[in-house]
Amino acid sequence: MNIIDFISLVEKKKPRICVVGDSIVDEYYQVQADRISPEFPIPVMTSSDSNSFKSLPGGAANVVYQFSHFNVDVKYFSLVGVYSKAIFRDHNINMSYCVDFDDQSVEVPIKRRFYDGDFPLSRWDVESENYSLSDSELADHQNRIFDLFYNVNTTSSKPVVIFSDYDKGVFSNVEEGFVPLDVGITIIDPKKGPIERWAGCSVFKPNAKEALSLSGLHDWRE
Repeated sequence: MNIIDFISLVEKKKPRICVVGDSIVDEYYQVQADRISPEFPIPVMTSSDSNSFKSLPGGAANVVYQFSHFNVDVKYFSLVGVYSKAIFRDHNINMSYCVDFDDQSVEVPIKRRFYDGDFPLSRWDVESENYSLSDSELADHQNRIFDLFYNVNTTSSKPVVIFSDYDKGVFSNVEEGFVPLDVGITIIDPKKGPIERWAGCSVFKPNAKEALSLSGLHDWRE
């Protein structure tokens, strides 16, 4: 199927898609790097201010954002903070099925990318493992997300479900056999194991690095 056929099918029948996964904010900074530090052999980056020139939905939120170009009914299930909600709202992401952190100071991971013109210089990830939540706090937030997801998917018309795992907390400590078998087609974009967590999925799509990490095998046929 080519892209023209795909768009034609989507226009005829509006697909229902659920995206469950880790929210991230992608920030982009423009700097100048025209000299090397005399203290260490690293570039010195300068800018007139400390503001990003662009902030976009990242992680699973980016998956949702890509659907904005198509005739799709998409629902998003994730954890969000005050800042990430503002960014996602600016990009027309519906967060009716997202769960806010109880503590307003907690935020999703932020990836800060620095460019000199079009040339990428470095990336600074601002994040804490499992959002610095205790196991019980994280489990409470996860349960709220999954309850919303299961309540939405009790209808007879089954959606396509994308589980988008970026190893940021939404799927941390989730047990084997997590994938529900009665919700329709399930597509897994995994980050790490255990691989048994995703047993029963319809489509499993790790990249080469993830496939090697999950299976220990180099040959995709194995």
